[in-house]
Amino acid sequence: MKAQWTRFPENWKGVDPCGNNWVGISCYNNKVVSISLGNLNVEGKLGESISALSELYILFCRIASHESSVDKVP
Repeated sequence: MKAQWTRFPENWKGVDPCGNNWVGISCYNNKVVSISLGNLNVEGKLGESISALSELYILFCRIASHESSVDKVP
């Protein structure tokens, strides 16, 4: 997912958001359960790779000048 973005937070180092405590990402048992991108000024696409996050429960992002929130991601 990070590879499809042109701008993301500076502390998003490495490839493991849970092991590296990425800002805006919440994990439980080493699985991403929540992504909150609302105020992080990220740029890019949420591609198909997001479907690999099998435990993702909450996704919050700001799209252009609008906010979007999705709860209980199927």
